Amino acid sequence: MNRYLLPIVTVTCLGLVFLFFSITIDRKPIEDPQERPSTLFTDDSGARAVYLLARRTLKSGVAEQSFTPLWQLAPLERSPDTVVVLSPWLPLSTEENDELVRRLEAGGQLILCSSKDWEVEGQAGFLNQLGLEFSVKTVEGRLLKTTDNYEVWIEVEPDWKSGAENHTVSQNNKHIVELEVGDGRVLFVPDDNFLSNRFLRDSDNGLWLVRKVEGWGDGQVLFDEFHLGLGKQEGLLPLLRRFFFSKWGLPFLQLTVAGVLFLLVTRRRLGRVVHEVAHKKSDPLLLVKARAGLFEASKARSVAVDRMCHELSYQLKSNVGKPADLERLGETDERVAELVRIHRRATEGKATEHDVLRAGQLLLTIRKEHYIGS
Repeated sequence: MNRYLLPIVTVTCLGLVFLFFSITIDRKPIEDPQERPSTLFTDDSGARAVYLLARRTLKSGVAEQSFTPLWQLAPLERSPDTVVVLSPWLPLSTEENDELVRRLEAGGQLILCSSKDWEVEGQAGFLNQLGLEFSVKTVEGRLLKTTDNYEVWIEVEPDWKSGAENHTVSQNNKHIVELEVGDGRVLFVPDDNFLSNRFLRDSDNGLWLVRKVEGWGDGQVLFDEFHLGLGKQEGLLPLLRRFFFSKWGLPFLQLTVAGVLFLLVTRRRLGRVVHEVAHKKSDPLLLVKARAGLFEASKARSVAVDRMCHELSYQLKSNVGKPADLERLGETDERVAELVRIHRRATEGKATEHDVLRAGQLLLTIRKEHYIGS
């Protein structure tokens, strides 16, 4: 009986340790009771769709999620130029506030959607430090056209107290504020749900975000999840180190080492060898069909043509130093001119399915012939 006591105790201790760590690691993030927007939420109040849209659409960079405080981000030259924050409910620490200001002054961009100022511990609010004071009230949702011809859905009516003069970039000078900070800028929308899932189908909110990211710096974007209460869990090694330095850690460590030595000496195995199944690669054709189905279901012909034209312009960027001017190229090439005419009809809402298909054929023809213009 005594010879079985050590293995039984060892296995029991190992089971308790692994149970403790499995409960800790598998614990789901605590969701905000008010269900504020988050790229991790999949209901109507979240913004997972806009995160996936950015991952699939952006050509000049990538879209990432951040689960750490802002002061832990890499320097601006080694991290995305744009940070997106959707209705934060955790305040900024003093170190985070200073780091965010430094990033903006160095040329970074912050896109902030919130119905109130972003609190800073021991200081005035973040927007208040930039001279912006406001209050908002919820109204019936409506489409508003920005100065760059995007129809965005808004559900608030802001009352700017100060700081918004000559900085607003939407209809009636009310809803989207652009604040310059050094070489960078802050794009502020006083609406918690501006980038929520339910607004992306019937408006240009998501497309507006993508264009603002594409047109700034390196075209990369970071979605801040830390200030939505979804901070990164501690890793296994820090948890082990904290446990082993406790008063119960050393006895468990000794029993674990003794149990492992017993298993090695007696050549015990913990089960059959299981071979990993290789993951199948996704079919690119399925992705194409999925995107086509999305555009067809939403009747987003103008968006489809706009994306094709923008992709063509961007692919010529490496050849001409900047995105190509399709209208100028159309002066010397009839195919490009026809594509520009289709884009103009799509912008006016007059494009047909035949126009969208024709735009795709023209895009494919120009690509195959490696047309780079004069």
